[in-house]
Amino acid sequence: IAEAEALFTKHGLNVDLVTFATDEEVYAALAEGRIQAANAGNYSAFHWANEGLDLQIVMLEDASYGADAIVAPQALTSVQDLAGLRIAYEPKSVSQVLLNYALQQQGLSPADIHPVHVAAAEAGAALLRGEADAAVTYEPFLSQVLAADSGLHKVFTAQEHPGLITDILVVESGYLAQNAATVRALLQVWDEAVDFYQDNPDQAIAIVAEAMGGDPAEIRAAFAGVEFFDLVDNQEFFTDAFQATLADGAHVARSVGLLERMPDLDRLLAPQYVRE
Repeated sequence: IAEAEALFTKHGLNVDLVTFATDEEVYAALAEGRIQAANAGNYSAFHWANEGLDLQIVMLEDASYGADAIVAPQALTSVQDLAGLRIAYEPKSVSQVLLNYALQQQGLSPADIHPVHVAAAEAGAALLRGEADAAVTYEPFLSQVLAADSGLHKVFTAQEHPGLITDILVVESGYLAQNAATVRALLQVWDEAVDFYQDNPDQAIAIVAEAMGGDPAEIRAAFAGVEFFDLVDNQEFFTDAFQATLADGAHVARSVGLLERMPDLDRLLAPQYVRE
């Protein structure tokens, strides 16, 4: 939306939008200095920081309420039914957090399933090809796999634990220190893009669908499970309460083995940029 509406140019920014297939590719690009900022899931950012990347979280972008899910044939009606089955998911990602949290809530563990490690974009396809019995994925791939087979349904979604999965904007700390004004301008671009989406949903969805090569109806369904946050929302929610929510999620991730240690949230979080 920002690119289509020339919002980067409006704010004097020269931005190159780069798409990656996996979180590990984003990590490598940040580590090698090929990108300076990234949209990321909260657990990916925690993992990268624990791996030594010097990052700061400068904005809360959105929260998933139904856009992340475990998908399976309708004969499988609960998480308990997944025991002993092949589950496709992307390791070291929010998909693994959602799966492991769901298993934990039912008294199961990762040892009770057979993992099929694929990128989140491929998890649904693995299920459709019969290479897995269930899949963990997120939008827009979630809507795509459900549309491809009417016999599939959502067994578990992020709505079961609001705030468990969020997307945030991370910036490399060295770049941030030297380019604070640029980052603030980038946040303003995001704010205006969210406002455009809220004021012109049909046009906004058409823009996103064209950019992603997807169907507008699928994009609309995908966005139905996501709440986007503008700068006013950030000023309200990017607070100590949000830090506590992130900490709760990090504890879940650590308890199921995704994180080796708790991230230093005091160091990671930089809420001042949404207030300036």
